[in-house]
Amino acid sequence: MPQALFRNVIAVVAVSVVSGTLGACSGGASRSLPAATSSSVIAPPPASRSQAEVAFRIVIPQTGITPKYVSSGSKSASIAVNNGKPQVVPCTTTCNATVLAPIGTDTFAVSLYDDTTAKGHLLSTGSLTQAVVAGQANTVNISFNGVIASLAISATPNLIPGTTASVPITVTAKDAAGYTIVGTYTTPVSLTNSDTSGDTQLTPSSISDSSTPITLTYNGAGGFPGTNVAAASGPIAATPFAIASLKTTCLNSRTGGAPLGLYPCDVQNAYSLASATTAGTGKTIAIVDAYDDPNAESDLAVYRTEFNLPPCTTANGCFKKVNQIGGTPYPATDPTGGWEGEESLDLDAISAVCPNCKIVLVEANDATSPNMYTAVATAAAMPGVSAVSNSWSGMEYSGEQAEDAYFHHPGIPVVFATGDYDYQAGPQYPDASPYVTAVGGTSLQADSSARGWTETVWNNYPSYGSIDQGTQGGCSLYEPKPAWQHDLGCPNRMTADLSAVGDPYTGTAYYDTFASGTGWSVIGGTSLAAPIIAAVYALSSNTASINDGSYPYTHASQFYDVVSGNDLGVSGIGLSAACVGPTLYFCTAETGYDGPTGIGTPTGAGGIDPLSANGRRAIPARSPDVAARMAKLRGRPTYRLCPPPTTPKVMSCMAIRVDTTGL
Repeated sequence: MPQALFRNVIAVVAVSVVSGTLGACSGGASRSLPAATSSSVIAPPPASRSQAEVAFRIVIPQTGITPKYVSSGSKSASIAVNNGKPQVVPCTTTCNATVLAPIGTDTFAVSLYDDTTAKGHLLSTGSLTQAVVAGQANTVNISFNGVIASLAISATPNLIPGTTASVPITVTAKDAAGYTIVGTYTTPVSLTNSDTSGDTQLTPSSISDSSTPITLTYNGAGGFPGTNVAAASGPIAATPFAIASLKTTCLNSRTGGAPLGLYPCDVQNAYSLASATTAGTGKTIAIVDAYDDPNAESDLAVYRTEFNLPPCTTANGCFKKVNQIGGTPYPATDPTGGWEGEESLDLDAISAVCPNCKIVLVEANDATSPNMYTAVATAAAMPGVSAVSNSWSGMEYSGEQAEDAYFHHPGIPVVFATGDYDYQAGPQYPDASPYVTAVGGTSLQADSSARGWTETVWNNYPSYGSIDQGTQGGCSLYEPKPAWQHDLGCPNRMTADLSAVGDPYTGTAYYDTFASGTGWSVIGGTSLAAPIIAAVYALSSNTASINDGSYPYTHASQFYDVVSGNDLGVSGIGLSAACVGPTLYFCTAETGYDGPTGIGTPTGAGGIDPLSANGRRAIPARSPDVAARMAKLRGRPTYRLCPPPTTPKVMSCMAIRVDTTGL
């Protein structure tokens, strides 16, 4: 059997400290070392203070062709630390394992077999060295490369002597066992035209991928040269086990320039989320938006590549796009272009918090309530969905209680943004429904505190002019108070329930080519806060027990309590009298529950999942230049992607983009 896999088999090694100390976004170099032998299945011993958990995730690509070791059949991975007794894990398309390693520089030997016990045929083997540092979370990409042993060159000519034509040529690389190697070759293969008469020309003369199109141009001057069209030359052997450079979710991949805004590890660090390892694997988050974004998947790929997040595509089963009834064709695009930008925001925010979650994008025909509500019901019914994210809302209206059933999905948290027009705009619907988690927005600034961040109510007045731009919410006009809400000033349903960063001036980097046309920018709004909370729900392990927005209220001590700021915009100055005494919390942050931020912001998935194992994993450190990046945004123009809601039952997205042109 062949001794090496090809390049697009990737193992992700995430190192985390058992004590739960904050981690860093960097790591050590790697090199190739001899592989270890296989052994029986063992479990890691209990961790000591001098050891750390190392999470391995080996993703085996599904090509549908030979060699057989990329099929979906049973396999196993053997992982040994410092030449110790290997741990063996069974796997099919993915191998997940956690081993313990001493703090310091360790050698990890990894082998892949075609059975479940690591006693069958050895498919690939190799090793790496990695510095395991206390308080550090590392990600290492490991590539398996196929060793090219032979080339098979074929053409299907249909030529008439004396005529001119171009003939496609297929060059197939094979390993020593005769199996076809797919993917990228470490060393390009040189192709030489054996016909020296000048009758033929081969283009190109070098290939590095089996899918490279090759053409022989024939000028008709002589006979077709037949099987001697081309021959391989030069070194064609690839490294059996290559280790790529260290990459983390805090380092952008471009050599020149970097996006502004918060990076994935900044959000993970601020909210104590250890999602950069294997957390979220197997979970699916549904996003509901209006209209079609034809660039959704391609824009998402740019974002995830930029921050070294695992690919999420239709081809690998991570990404799926459907219309409001779960199929195709997709709806038309938004005439204003705003909803397409909203879709990019949602996809990027989910990816930042839960890189391993699958994503289903459900696109409603338009922004009217019948179509949007239908899309929510479809999203909740999609197989495997753990949470539904909605970054939109509209005006409250009489009779809205009759619509609440659209959002009642026990075991699937349904999350809604509260709005971006400050307190005076009042609560909205559907976020006022008792069956949803209503999410407000905060301003998140990096600082030198123990947490590393300061969080206040999001309100851009008066710091950025006489504008109504801030988190929204309040006492519902129509929805009765649910039994799990106990604030005394509002006799009805009160929003928000939870909150997360929403201030566009402290927003996240995002990539969109349809709405903005500029590519990279910075985005905010409660449209950003909602998918963050939906992703935190997905990271937990007990969403099946969540029936409405009540769960955080019984675990309030496990959230960051935002206690500073208010959401009175310029139009709300005259309403300040309504926010005094027993109703001060309607628009002002205070200890415990308040309207602008609800119970608070996440601190891990603990408030949603008290039994979560996230506390055992190291948390990524924030990016080192985050404060300097955010400072560049102050005072820049901002643009709402959607117009404000002015008509009942017509929904609006809640996204605000910062113009970063020239920065």
